[in-house]
Amino acid sequence: IVIVAAILVVYGWIFNVNIFKSVLPGIINIKFNTAVGFLLLGTAVWLLEEKADPRYVQWAKGIALFMFVFGLLSASQTIFDFNAGIDELIWKDDPNPDETKYAGRPSVHTSLSFAIISLVILFIQSKRMLWFCVISLIGVIIVSALVFLNQLFGSSFLQAISWLGKTALLTAVLFLLLSTALLKSRHLANFKLSFEQKVGVYFAVSLLLLIFIFFAISD
Repeated sequence: IVIVAAILVVYGWIFNVNIFKSVLPGIINIKFNTAVGFLLLGTAVWLLEEKADPRYVQWAKGIALFMFVFGLLSASQTIFDFNAGIDELIWKDDPNPDETKYAGRPSVHTSLSFAIISLVILFIQSKRMLWFCVISLIGVIIVSALVFLNQLFGSSFLQAISWLGKTALLTAVLFLLLSTALLKSRHLANFKLSFEQKVGVYFAVSLLLLIFIFFAISD
């Protein structure tokens, strides 16, 4: 689903089909770079899950490494206010992109989620890192769900956190699908947590929610 949706968005940008870029009229378009990122990560997850051949696994991890670097670099541009020249490297954005400050640049939430999911793909075969993978995916799911509600109803406290409010509705949906697919993958399907690990997961998730609430109230 993620791969097909990403292809449709790319088609929408190439042939200027607005409905494919935003799904619903009047909401933020999903960026071309974001669509390509989902296409690559969707392919990586498919290779990791469906192909047992080590060569395909290496391809998946190579894609994940590339997307990790891209995600960090893209987010760093906004956080540290510089331009690395990657925003419109492969496709020009709309002349006046709605509700976005930087043409062609994914939101900080999108970029960091790409980086986190890429790390999960890189570490998902390591038994020692499975807890990290689970906590990371749960975090992406929680934040993406809140962004989804914010874009759909426009009444979430996330409006107070500008760098989260710039994420497209379709982007949040695709992150939910991608993260859920990884949680249900054969690598994590039988993953069991000890009592101490469950406490750690609940603590980490609760801390994440408290951090967002703190930033929302402080803003």
